[in-house]
Amino acid sequence: MQSGTPRITSCGEPFPREALGEYLRHMRSDEITIGGLAERTDFSRETIRFYEREGLVVPARRSDSGYRLYDEEAVARLRFISQAKLLGFTLRDIRVFIGLEVEDKASCASVLEQVEAKLEEVRERIETLHRIEKQLAALQATCKKTRGGERCGFLSSSFTPRSS
Repeated sequence: MQSGTPRITSCGEPFPREALGEYLRHMRSDEITIGGLAERTDFSRETIRFYEREGLVVPARRSDSGYRLYDEEAVARLRFISQAKLLGFTLRDIRVFIGLEVEDKASCASVLEQVEAKLEEVRERIETLHRIEKQLAALQATCKKTRGGERCGFLSSSFTPRSS
């Protein structure tokens, strides 16, 4: 191998360029490997394999040598998973959405109940965060007033056993 030529490896061992060329010739033009899928979707290979084990993503086929080959549907599916996760949906929720799509029942009415439940959950979380924010602001004000060498009232009250 010439110096400066990148080394293509498989499982840590040198991968002969001839074998790579042969492998690529058997791929359809619309198929990509797990590495290509990872690059296009910003998911790691490990995450893609996890989603595959969970049934959320399925390779279009396997090559003769056993490599996973994915198509544009896998790219779209992973982008959907990413978007749904950003909205706070769990993998269980996402699995339901994918099931609706696969069964061709993906009407807005069928999704509405889950969206409304997630929206209510987010609103409750926001209320909780507002309460926490007020408590922290009050604690901050107390700490600013007693900046001297006094013992912190928050810590003292938190670590003092309460009488029953």
